[in-house]
Amino acid sequence: MAQAHDIFGEPLRPENGAEHVTTRTLRERLAKPGDAPHKHLGEAETLAIISCRSLQSIFVTDDTDVPSLAQEHGIKTVTTWDLLRLAGHVKYVDADTLWAYIQTLRDHGRGRPPRVHDRTSFDQWLTGDS
Repeated sequence: MAQAHDIFGEPLRPENGAEHVTTRTLRERLAKPGDAPHKHLGEAETLAIISCRSLQSIFVTDDTDVPSLAQEHGIKTVTTWDLLRLAGHVKYVDADTLWAYIQTLRDHGRGRPPRVHDRTSFDQWLTGDS
């Protein structure tokens, strides 16, 4: 993380009225009753900037509501689970370590990959057999 600024540069921020209006509209679509006023704001800002500026990009998210909204705006998304599965496929991380990561994420309320309920279904998900 210490090198993130050098890798990614300055963060993009909404710069004009259209981006601010689009941000508010997208945030309202992502929000659920009772959500804090700033919940989903970062995701909405990012989608608005990508959409309004017609940026070629991939949005990486673990927010389950973002991919369908992003797709409506022609924005490709990748999930945390996609990244973990890729790490396993390219042998950056072995299956046992990935399984431990999945358990840690689940224990911290971050969900789990689709259709993964136990080690057997995880192994099937990891190899693409599910």
